[in-house]
This record gives sequence, structure tokens and C-alpha cells, in this order.
Amino acid sequence: MNRYRKYPRIRSARSLKVDVIIFSEKGVTKLVECKRCSQDSVYIYPRDLQTLHHYYDRLTKLGHRPQMVLSLWFHKRKITREVILDPALLEGREPIKFELKDGKLFRGTPRIKVQTSPHSH
Repeated sequence: MNRYRKYPRIRSARSLKVDVIIFSEKGVTKLVECKRCSQDSVYIYPRDLQTLHHYYDRLTKLGHRPQMVLSLWFHKRKITREVILDPALLEGREPIKFELKDGKLFRGTPRIKVQTSPHSH
């Protein structure tokens, strides 16, 4: 019996060979995406999490209760922090800024504005 048959198949194309990992416990399916951070502050754009959002939508349609988790690995500090993402954050076009201060992860307000092209009618 294949107990993973209910879940979508995942193929990774990233250099870390890990894009999205699925865990299921107590009725909640956790989707974990791993990002490697070279500095203490990192900007996460919605396009960076397209794969995560795609599998979130697929699992929702299959009747699961998915939860999106972003795992940030600060390799210079040898620290890993996990963030539970709200699906509404990925609907917008603004980047999400995370800062590591004294071993704690904070969500900052980005000063980067995404440029949108004016619509021509």
C-alpha cells in the first residue's frame, strides 16, 4: 500500500535538491520550503514561493489542511529558523523581509517597492 499516493508528486530543480517537503501530522499537512540565507536579512519575493503556493492550492483542492512553512538557514551563523506563512502574504506582490537579530527572527517592513508597468488601454 502506497501511503503517499494521496499527495502530489514533487520534483526538485534547486541546487540544494530540496524545494518543498511534505509532512503530515495530526490532520495538518505541512509544506516546508528551505531557503539558504547568506546575510542576516533576507527578502522573500512571492515568485520565490510559487512552488510552495502551487502545492498549497493542490492540497487544499484534495481536501487536506495544508500549512506553509518557510525554513530559513543562516549558514554563517549555523542557525535555522522556521516561519509559518499566511497564504494572504503570497497573494500580494510585495516582498517579505526577515531579519536575524540576536538569534531571533523578525519580520521587517520592506523598503523595496515592486515596480508595476502602467496598463495601456
